[in-house]
Amino acid sequence: MAWETRKGQLYFYEARRVGGRVEKTYFGKGSEALEAERKALERAACRAKGKAAIRGLEQALEPLDDTFAELDAAVSLLMQGSLLAAGYHQHSGTWRARRERKV
Repeated sequence: MAWETRKGQLYFYEARRVGGRVEKTYFGKGSEALEAERKALERAACRAKGKAAIRGLEQALEPLDDTFAELDAAVSLLMQGSLLAAGYHQHSGTWRARRERKV
């Protein structure tokens, strides 16, 4: 949303991306343009409010992320120990059973 100057006059345009290119909708300079600007500002405020709510949730859940990261590390260590004890080895990131050598 923007007021653009064309030939010394201010006109309101609303831009949006459609299929990888920008399309502008013309609203003029009168009451219709003022109403379109008001609606665009309301939508922007609503988006900002939603983003703030998401940031608040992310901050509230941050301690859980740390807890789950510790739990994941412990489970990975336990799994590696179990697989090594069962005779497996890690080859290029995948676990494989050891082959018996022929004598």
